[in-house]
Amino acid sequence: MTIMQKVRNAQYAGNRLDDAWLKRTRLFAQAERLRAEVNVHKWYESERAGRDIGWDRAAVSYAIFRSQQRPPSV
Repeated sequence: MTIMQKVRNAQYAGNRLDDAWLKRTRLFAQAERLRAEVNVHKWYESERAGRDIGWDRAAVSYAIFRSQQRPPSV
């Protein structure tokens, strides 16, 4: 099971007390930030395509987009 699947499962589980510790971890916060970035990327790419491209396609597109970004040369 991937990290994103675990995060999604935790989200669907609701606010159960046994999942509360997960929401306080740095890993969860990082996954939430990544999910928000992918959702914004999904919106832009869907607007450009003129249709909803779906979350999975947006996540792959976002990963490719991020891998092509290079840090500024020093």
